[in-house]
Amino acid sequence: MSIFDRIFQKKQKKSKQKRAEPPTNNPAVLLGRQLADSLREKIPDTAALPEILTYFEEMCRIPVENAEIQDDLITCITDPFGEEPEWIHFALTRQFPDGEGGLVEILLDIGFPDVKGRLQLEDELCSDELDEREDVFDCIRRSAGYIALENIPPVAVDITCDQT
Repeated sequence: MSIFDRIFQKKQKKSKQKRAEPPTNNPAVLLGRQLADSLREKIPDTAALPEILTYFEEMCRIPVENAEIQDDLITCITDPFGEEPEWIHFALTRQFPDGEGGLVEILLDIGFPDVKGRLQLEDELCSDELDEREDVFDCIRRSAGYIALENIPPVAVDITCDQT
C-alpha cells in the first residue's frame, strides 16, 4: 500500500510499517535495509519536515562501501497529488550501486495536506547536479517546497528500501 493509499483511506495519521522484503545476501541491499530500518526507528510520529530531513541527512552521511561519492545520489521531489490535487508529495531518495549492476534505493515519502496556494509546488533536485554533497541539503532547505511545508504537520510518512 502506497503512502497515498493510506492518506486516502485515512486509517492512520502516519505509518512507518516495514514491508515484507525478499531474502538477499547482497551487502549493499542489506545496508540499505538497515538504513531504512534506522530511519523508521528514529523518526517519531510527531516529526515535522525539518526533523525528518535532519534524520535523512544523518543517514546519507553514512558511507557506502565500494561506492564512489558521485554514484551515491540524493534526490528531492515535491509535487501535487490527487484528483484535485489535494495532497503535496515530498520525497527524499538515496540511491547507490548494489554491486550487481543495479541500484539500492531508500525512499522517504512524506504526504502533506494541500494548503491553499501551495499547489504550484513542483520541484526536483538531484545531488549530481551540484558541485558538492554538502550543498544538497542546504539546497533542499532553500527550496520552495521545503519552505512551504516545513511548518505543516505531515499526514503520512512511508520509508522503503528497494533494489532496482
